[in-house]
Amino acid sequence: MGLFDLFKKKKATNTGSSQVINESSIAKFEFLSKYAAYLVLHINNQNENNYSPIAAYENAKNELVGHLYVSDETSYSLSADEVIAKMRLDFDNRLSSDKIKSYVIFYHSKIYSEGIDPETIGLNCIFIEYKKQDGENGVFKMPYIWDGAAFIYHNISELTHEQTTEIVSTELEGESISAYFQEQVVFKPEM
Repeated sequence: MGLFDLFKKKKATNTGSSQVINESSIAKFEFLSKYAAYLVLHINNQNENNYSPIAAYENAKNELVGHLYVSDETSYSLSADEVIAKMRLDFDNRLSSDKIKSYVIFYHSKIYSEGIDPETIGLNCIFIEYKKQDGENGVFKMPYIWDGAAFIYHNISELTHEQTTEIVSTELEGESISAYFQEQVVFKPEM
């Protein structure tokens, strides 16, 4: 079974409305496509029951650098919210000093709609938070479910089904995590 046998395309249903591809959608797709491998890594991590946030940024030389928080102690870890806050603060400082051009943080959460009890049920969602040097920022959302070992996904918000499928179908190059996460921040318990 290949790596991408995990993915199933969500069958599109015709709701009578068509998605218009405009310049904004194309720009967002092109931006997110740069970071596609990190979305696939995040999905693969979830398949291994690892829901830790991961990130990547584009440095001043137009290179993508993966960013990961790791603990040096198995008995201590930061919450996902703490990791996201630390990443955001670090990346915002780098953006303001022109060390990086953009960043993306991938994390898991749940989304709720009216009538859903947030204490018991929610739809799984990958949040893709981004910020660019020009100040543009936002959050893409990609709802999903696991059906056994199959990953069934909905469109990434603001992108078409075809754009989402192209991003999620990105093939990873190499097996080593260190090949993707060149920057691993080791954290220790604060005393």
